[in-house]
Amino acid sequence: MKHAPDGRIVNKRGDLESMTGDIVFSEFKIHNLQVRLYDDTGIVVGEGIIKAHTGTQDLLDGKFVWTDTFAKQGGQWKVVASQITLVLEK
Repeated sequence: MKHAPDGRIVNKRGDLESMTGDIVFSEFKIHNLQVRLYDDTGIVVGEGIIKAHTGTQDLLDGKFVWTDTFAKQGGQWKVVASQITLVLEK
């Protein structure tokens, strides 16, 4: 499951469907990436600037923070939950 930037909760299929088409990332900068491991669970937190559009429609534009949770299953790391939040400017 994933919390999308617009607040929706989406499953894997919905997340992949949202990334189809002619999406162009004009900026994708990651800062302060932190990884913590707890046995077969990994937590990744970070922040960054993301700008993306399709045609003339802006999809993402701003500073975001996120948390991804991974579980080791069958010797492979798999994402089991993801959350992304737009940081509001003051």
